[in-house]
Amino acid sequence: MKILFIRGGALGDFIVTLPTLHLLRQRWPDARIEVLGHPRLAEIALQRYYLNAIRSVNHGPLSAFFTPRAVLDPAWMDYIGSFDLVLSYFYDPDGLFLVNLQRCKPGRILTHSPRVPEEFGRPAARHFAGMVEPLGLALADDAASDLFPSPEDAAAARAFLTGLKPGTRLVAIHPGSGGETKNWPVESWAELGRRLTRAAPDLALLLVEGEADAEPAQFILETWK
Repeated sequence: MKILFIRGGALGDFIVTLPTLHLLRQRWPDARIEVLGHPRLAEIALQRYYLNAIRSVNHGPLSAFFTPRAVLDPAWMDYIGSFDLVLSYFYDPDGLFLVNLQRCKPGRILTHSPRVPEEFGRPAARHFAGMVEPLGLALADDAASDLFPSPEDAAAARAFLTGLKPGTRLVAIHPGSGGETKNWPVESWAELGRRLTRAAPDLALLLVEGEADAEPAQFILETWK
C-alpha cells in the first residue's frame, strides 16, 4: 500500500493533521506513506512513525498541476500515479489540481478543505480527519497530535534541558500564530503562567516565540518577572 499525503500550510497546519496520519498508519501499519509538502515542517513526522519520505512542494514543474489543460511533467505523473491512495488538502477552488491529479491515474483520490469553517466549534484535528471518513476511519474521543521523537531528538532535548532540577515539570507556551484573530489575548497567557507557577512550585515555563510573536512574547516575559 502506497499513500501520498498532500499538505501545504504552516507548522501548526501540519501538526493538526497528524491525527489523520495516525489513523492511516493504524489502518495500514506497513504502508509506505509519503508527504508532498514543506520538508522543514514535515520533518517532525519523517521516520518518526508517520512518514517514510517527504517530497517538496516547491518544485517548478508541479505548478502545471494548477493550470487547465497543462502539459504535465512525465516524472510527476509517474510519481503520483504510483500511489494507491492520494489525499490532498491543497486549496483548489477551481478543481484544476484535482483534474490534473486524476490524469496521473493513482488508485484513489480524496480531497478535503484546508480551511476549518468558522462555525466548526471543535478541535481543528476533527475537521481534517474528515478526509478519511470515506475510508471508514474516524477519530476517537482523543484528538491530540502525538509526536514520536527519535533517539536524536531525545538527546537534543536532554541537552536543552540541562540545568533544570531533577523532577521539574516543564510547560511550553506558544502565545502566537500566523493570524492575529486566532490568538488568545496575551494578558490571558500571562495570567495562565502566573497561576501555573503558583499552583506547582516544581514547574518551569518555556516560552516559544515565532516570527510574529516578538511583542506578545516580550509582554509575557516582563509580566513573568
